[in-house]
Amino acid sequence: MFHSDEEWEYLSRHTLGTFHWVGLSDERTGKWEWVNETPYVMNRRWWIPGQPDSWTGHGLGAGDEDCAHLHNNGRLNDLHCSTMMRFICQRHSMRS
Repeated sequence: MFHSDEEWEYLSRHTLGTFHWVGLSDERTGKWEWVNETPYVMNRRWWIPGQPDSWTGHGLGAGDEDCAHLHNNGRLNDLHCSTMMRFICQRHSMRS
């Protein structure tokens, strides 16, 4: 999960040029939420213009685009959840 512009900038800077799943989906309820079921507050600045669009013409089976990923341009896009790509995991800091 990322909530602040600082976190967003860090992630997009370190993933630029590649696609990464970020643990954000609307598959379970139809509303965007993180994998831990925390609601996502929509921030359009972080999405590619016109996204999310729930496109169904992907040819990847039933359903629309229910999972969000960081696009190679550093912004979010929705995509069919069966698509294989890298992913980002969150961990707690080891610093005391």
